[in-house]
Amino acid sequence: MKSYQAKQIASYFIKKSDSESENDLTNLKIQKMLYFAQAEFYKKNNEPLFIDSIEAWELGPVVYNVYQWLRGCGAYTISSFDVEIDYSGITDKIQKFLDEIWEKYSKYSASYLVEKTHDPNGPWHEAYINRPNTVIDPSNLGSVKLHDEW
Repeated sequence: MKSYQAKQIASYFIKKSDSESENDLTNLKIQKMLYFAQAEFYKKNNEPLFIDSIEAWELGPVVYNVYQWLRGCGAYTISSFDVEIDYSGITDKIQKFLDEIWEKYSKYSASYLVEKTHDPNGPWHEAYINRPNTVIDPSNLGSVKLHDEW
């Protein structure tokens, strides 16, 4: 299966947020959405959705290049008016999967998602406790507690 760039996935989520009457999609929240999307995809397909590494930062998992791309937005909400998005090349099947991720996770606040990524038995905690800001081993994503397990 084709692997994507995390920026393409983030772009798709930004497009989804444009249609919300109350957009609360920040860089922090996008980072958590990417983490859960990667974990769910990995659990279902035993391969990553996107090729970018996820690092264990203090406020949870972060895809560094997506963080850099969106950091100019600060803690404010992000829409396609704020940044140039490009999710071209994402297949209908993957868009359907991302729509499911959006449906499950977008209703939660960024702070709630941060709390959920900090599971003491999860891969973020394991990576962060050993060496903050290190890459989370993608093979450990199968142990992420997902929406259905909260």
